[in-house]
Amino acid sequence: MCTVSDILSVAQVSKKTFYIYYSDKFALVKEIEDNLIHGLRKSLKEDRQELSHLKKYPLAKLDELADDSFDHTIAFCDQNKTWFSNLLSSNGDIRFLNRIYKLGSEEVTKRLPYYFGASYDEIKANDSNVFSAVKILYSHLIIDLTCFWMANSQIMSIVEVKSLINIIQTQPFVKLMAYCRQTLPCS
Repeated sequence: MCTVSDILSVAQVSKKTFYIYYSDKFALVKEIEDNLIHGLRKSLKEDRQELSHLKKYPLAKLDELADDSFDHTIAFCDQNKTWFSNLLSSNGDIRFLNRIYKLGSEEVTKRLPYYFGASYDEIKANDSNVFSAVKILYSHLIIDLTCFWMANSQIMSIVEVKSLINIIQTQPFVKLMAYCRQTLPCS
């Protein structure tokens, strides 16, 4: 368990200085998490800009844009993967992961009109249970894959994670399995 003394030692600041800015170590963690969530939100917005200029939501164009639809977000995660990996580890803060899932669900909601060619309200009105399930599945797939990559970046490259995100966005699950078969050595 990390203590305030550990933080002071690594940061090379005095106890007095630490307590001027933070009431305890949890306040410091919350600020770090808030900064990461803010950076994710900003990166997702930049990535969504690639979709915003589409007028009639052409599916072919969406397939092309899938390659770039998380570039800023992946770059932000790569720059901050030590923070993310620690905060999302088994010793981390489950509330932080829940905040990321909530942000992911909000982002899916903002992207759905581009993906389905209909407004959010039209999509939700068709079948709210299925709609909710799709949002959860889609956002969790992308988030869980990104978290896995950040924790295992020594064995999984940015190119690989982006390829998998592209497949998740544009292909049926069997395509994802086919991709895995191609990349894994057969026994």
